[in-house]
Amino acid sequence: MTARVWLRVDPLFTADVKLLVSLFLPGAQFTSGAPATDAALAQDELAIVASIVCTAADVCATVTLREMVNGLSALRETTRKLSRGERIGQSEQRPLTSSVTSETPLPSTSSVTVETLRSDDPHTDRKLRVLMKRALRFALHEALAATTGRRLTWGLLTGVRPVKLLHEWQRQAGQKSEEALRERLQREYLVSPERAALAAEIAVRERAAVPDLETLDREVSIYIGIPFCPTHCAYCTFPAYSMVDKARYAFTFLDALLQEIKMVGRVLREKRVGVTTVYVGGGTPSSLRPDEMRRLFDALRTEVGGAWREFCVEAGRADTITPDRVAAMAEYGVDRVSVNPQSYHHRTLRMMGRGHSPEIIDRRFALVREAGIRNINMDLILGLPGETGDDVAYSVERTLALDPDSVTLHTLSFKRSSEVTEKRESLVVPDDEAMLLMMRAADHAVRSAGLLPYYLYRQRDILGNLENVGYAKPGFEGIYNIAIIEEAQTIIALGGGAASKWVEPVTRRITRHDNPREPLAYVNAIERVLAVKERALIRICEQIGAAH
Repeated sequence: MTARVWLRVDPLFTADVKLLVSLFLPGAQFTSGAPATDAALAQDELAIVASIVCTAADVCATVTLREMVNGLSALRETTRKLSRGERIGQSEQRPLTSSVTSETPLPSTSSVTVETLRSDDPHTDRKLRVLMKRALRFALHEALAATTGRRLTWGLLTGVRPVKLLHEWQRQAGQKSEEALRERLQREYLVSPERAALAAEIAVRERAAVPDLETLDREVSIYIGIPFCPTHCAYCTFPAYSMVDKARYAFTFLDALLQEIKMVGRVLREKRVGVTTVYVGGGTPSSLRPDEMRRLFDALRTEVGGAWREFCVEAGRADTITPDRVAAMAEYGVDRVSVNPQSYHHRTLRMMGRGHSPEIIDRRFALVREAGIRNINMDLILGLPGETGDDVAYSVERTLALDPDSVTLHTLSFKRSSEVTEKRESLVVPDDEAMLLMMRAADHAVRSAGLLPYYLYRQRDILGNLENVGYAKPGFEGIYNIAIIEEAQTIIALGGGAASKWVEPVTRRITRHDNPREPLAYVNAIERVLAVKERALIRICEQIGAAH
């Protein structure tokens, strides 16, 4: 295992290089510069030098990689050249060149050379900077793949929203076939055939589920954050405060939240902006008492009522689902509810801090179904500590036996400040190959039950460098999920720890505003929250009005 990586790379690209190297060499420590001599390079060390040359016609990135192999120093040099098209997506690719030698020393410096107009500055020219990153990451990926003998499933795509890139291509060049999207991902971003096919399939299905995806930014969706949970799950970092805290100030929290809802409803009515979906998440919204839920739902229907395409409530913890809570949801027209097992194994649920048994999940699911809720989603997490492929297969089987309308398969990720991250060194989790096999088996089982993938997102430090995928029966896709993951429209987020995303129509420029995370801090800051949010909301609504 490589213990240390020496880096000589322009500061503009250091973060990108470190991220890609970390995916190939988890746990590697980085040191700026290089050993004094090649002979000083240790057996468990790697030295990387990156340089980029820009001309009026081309961007050329060269990665030089030195390692010790059986006591001998070996150097690999890989070059990637991209021509500068009018748009990033049109850049012509030149063949990759790669060579290995034990003679040539490492370059003494890294460099970025721009041999064009003074205005061509990668610090200020986003298109040029993105093109330079693409060339550099491509060369680096191939050098590391040759050195380690492995390739990344998502290739150069390290962000949260890989499918969003495909929508940008479709926007620039018109509708493209699933095959064309798949081939371009493989060719330009080195995505594995399996993942490229999945992303292309989802891009096409999202547009079928939301035919007006390109003009969805003429409306908004609303997210309500309820930051309370019965217990805090070990893998979670969402705002989730204990039921003891909730008992102390739930009433004042709801008062503040209803003020936000009233302000938002007033502005939307004045500016004549429609609401696509309403999503109540958290935390665990079903930790509210039935009377508190009715108070919240009544405010939503009164202040921002309309023909929403979807009204979703997270009831992720089965131990909070009761007949009177479900009745409140049905009464106010909730048509999508998430009942999330995460696992069907007692030992895993206990270890993760979930306060329910597998049997309770089945009974609570039946309660929601009997209430006439149209669309029930269930979440599972693959890669939970101590679970094997057989364990996951059992959880998938138990989930599908209930005939849910949608299922989301999550891959465990190690989020900062989560309990599993703090205990990571002591936990037994599947390796990359085992994770890939788990995901393939689960994907096959869910598809065989008639549910098809319709949205996808990724997270940093996710097991196997994989992804989270939502599946649904045709016609049961989660509209809010598509809107937020593809950043297709403004999401007005209200409540504790809620993060609004303002998506400007036409330009699609995105800004955000975060509410205070802790409930009491939110309550105490509500006047400031209202003032800041109202100004931002008026601005985005006026832009939406101008775009119509």
